[in-house]
Amino acid sequence: MKITFLILLLFLVSLPVNCQNDSINKYDELNRKQGYWIHYFSENHEQVKKEEGSYLDDIRVGTWIFYYPDGKSVKAEGQFKDGEANGPYTKFYDNGKLKEIGVFYNSKYYGDRKKYHENGQLEQQAHFDDSGAQFDTTFNFYFSGEIESKKTLDTANHIITEIYYNEDGTHKNTKMMVIENQRSFSIVQIAPNLFLDSSNTIEGNYHYKLTFEGTPIFREFLLIIHEDSTYEVFKYIYESCYNYIEYSKGTWTLDNKRIHLNNNSLIPSELMVEGDSLISKKVKEIDDKKRVYNFKKISP
Repeated sequence: MKITFLILLLFLVSLPVNCQNDSINKYDELNRKQGYWIHYFSENHEQVKKEEGSYLDDIRVGTWIFYYPDGKSVKAEGQFKDGEANGPYTKFYDNGKLKEIGVFYNSKYYGDRKKYHENGQLEQQAHFDDSGAQFDTTFNFYFSGEIESKKTLDTANHIITEIYYNEDGTHKNTKMMVIENQRSFSIVQIAPNLFLDSSNTIEGNYHYKLTFEGTPIFREFLLIIHEDSTYEVFKYIYESCYNYIEYSKGTWTLDNKRIHLNNNSLIPSELMVEGDSLISKKVKEIDDKKRVYNFKKISP
């Protein structure tokens, strides 16, 4: 009697499992996946879970969970609609700590996305439009939580500015890319006190640094006078953590050793040619002091 009871008990305990197994990984009469499915890693021919979620007519829908190769640690979890990733998603490190959160729209990033270091500190914060393209400012952070860089996209002027910081918060360097017809035509890298490099090899590059006495604030300029009567101006503004680049371009004319910069708002529009220098008249600055802009010619 006891043996019969034990056999019956084992049958009843195993019944829900068998029923559950019978209800997953099903095809319909058209050989389409339907209902709940579990996919497995094929290594060692063991049933180690790789991902699981629901299908409707062979198309992923609802919540899907993805696993690391151990089949237990969740790698990611997100929503699907019509076979595309749509809605909030979450990614994890293999130890279960949060790695990334965001939103997908038709399998493309949408809205705010945040990535985290394994110690829980924010690693990156980015923004995406409904086409999946990044816009506005993207911030990257060191493992310590201090800001490492920020990348700003000015879609109106097709300018990408990347500013990099040391881990102590001081400015490291800046890269700027001006994009015209989807192709970069000028890149400038800047250190706090010196233009390190310019990809422009055309003669006629001039540099000027404007400092405000008694403060860490400064402005740094690169003026490129091209032989085809066009010019470019890069204005780097440094005010401690607040720093960015402005860009302008236009045409220039020469009249009796005076260069006139047309359509210019970043530097004085009239400069006197004196040897290897371009010198402006006195200009009133934000501290109400008048200063002369003295652009020195530098190696191209």
